[in-house]
Amino acid sequence: MAFGPRTRHEGDPARVALVVPGVGYSPAMPLLFWTGRTLNLRGWTVQELWWYDRTPPREGDWPAWVRAAVTESLDHETRAREFVLIGKSLGSLAIPVAVERQIPGIWLTPLLNQDVVRAAVTGLPAPTLLVGGTSDPTWDGQVARTSGHQVCEIEGGDHGLEVPAGPVASVLAFADVVRATEDFADQLTRSVGT
Repeated sequence: MAFGPRTRHEGDPARVALVVPGVGYSPAMPLLFWTGRTLNLRGWTVQELWWYDRTPPREGDWPAWVRAAVTESLDHETRAREFVLIGKSLGSLAIPVAVERQIPGIWLTPLLNQDVVRAAVTGLPAPTLLVGGTSDPTWDGQVARTSGHQVCEIEGGDHGLEVPAGPVASVLAFADVVRATEDFADQLTRSVGT
């Protein structure tokens, strides 16, 4: 099964970060761009999945569809010894793959209102960073905080982590996410011994 072209930002081929976007939130959008950029600046190869105009099948098929895309992409990285998954919204349906393969991750606005994600989140390996907004109906701050993982919660943030106070306040909220991502990336880089 082919899921379209991939964009790659070279770094250490033994350390690969796979970016798994949302339905309407591509790897070029701010949260995914800066998260991937943070890891790439620390030497990781960043492999982006792009859905382009291809939308996932019916909503009930999404978990299997995302699983297949992520599994295919991970298996394609034959030189990699270490992985990290970066998922936004729909991309968080890859959490069961992260649990099975014990892959650390950064999960931006994960679909904690979906049973498959909620059930898997406590089995995620450390380090894991969960990022969400208190005004996002798919976010469950209580589930995130009791998961045992690092959490970055944006007060008033919606599903795009924008806040109602306007663009400047939203950019400042994004800066909080980038800081949390940098801290996570530094921890991750130390944990893989590079």
